[in-house]
Amino acid sequence: MTKWLGIDVGGANLKLADGRNYAHSSPFELWRHRDTLADAIESLLADAPAFDALAATMTGELADCYETKAEGVRHIAACLQRASADRQLAVYCVDGRFRDAQHVADAPLLAAASNWHALARYAARQLPERTGLVVDMGSTTTDVIPVVRGEVATASQTDTDRLLAGELVYTGAGRTPLCAIVRELPYRGRNCPIAAELFATTLDVYRVLGSVADASSPTADGRSASVANCIDRLARQVCADRESFTLEDAVEASRYVQCAQLASLRQAIDKVAQPLATSSVAAVVSGSGEAVARDALQSSDLVGEVVSLSDRIGQAQSDCAAAAAVAALAEEM
Repeated sequence: MTKWLGIDVGGANLKLADGRNYAHSSPFELWRHRDTLADAIESLLADAPAFDALAATMTGELADCYETKAEGVRHIAACLQRASADRQLAVYCVDGRFRDAQHVADAPLLAAASNWHALARYAARQLPERTGLVVDMGSTTTDVIPVVRGEVATASQTDTDRLLAGELVYTGAGRTPLCAIVRELPYRGRNCPIAAELFATTLDVYRVLGSVADASSPTADGRSASVANCIDRLARQVCADRESFTLEDAVEASRYVQCAQLASLRQAIDKVAQPLATSSVAAVVSGSGEAVARDALQSSDLVGEVVSLSDRIGQAQSDCAAAAAVAALAEEM
């Protein structure tokens, strides 16, 4: 039997998984390093366990190093083809089919932003014959995907479609700038307007609160994700520093951001769940921000049972769920 490895090429991370025992996520700023993408993929594949064929999905085509999404898809597919060497390459498309690199080059938009569809097909198996949601929260975005009787149930094809439908929320547990979530922070009894600068991200918030263990996302200032450095970055949002901003200040500010982010997620969850709901719907939750997404789901009156994908396949596989999904789907192909 062919041994498949899955890869998810995003704009900020490269994720690999086989759907069983191996999973690995590596930060890669595609918009800065597009010319070394093939080398980066080749290096990661060389360090992975032996495999026969590569199943791929992508969202990196939206990176602004490409003038169009079609250009991005073609470049990513070409890099995958080069890195996979003489192995079979199958690229997942939003119609649920796998295609080779040449077919993807001929019809690139079929492969654009395809990872959510693969993930939903795979994760929805946890809700056989049921109606519900698949919610995957990563470092940058959150997918809220409706499923009916274990099948993807949306007419959305593009990311723009999904933004309009509430099925894509551009907020994550790692890379989202705080100024994209709130315009002020509590500071010693008053609400202080914040700087519209990339001083701190949600990684800092959840490191301070201790609710997300993954500290692999790049930080706003390039320093480590130690709690002390997170506090420094949060201080900058109110134009302060460590001499005038304490751990207590950071915790209060972080809880405020957390509440705002959960409210935006809950709004999207309710929007997608409303047409499905009779009494309540079930949900599968996954991704490196699973803990945050679970809190949002449990706060919704429209959601009942919440199934953790990490409990079923392991945290590492869940963090790289789209890569695990294409590996499993390709093996069944």
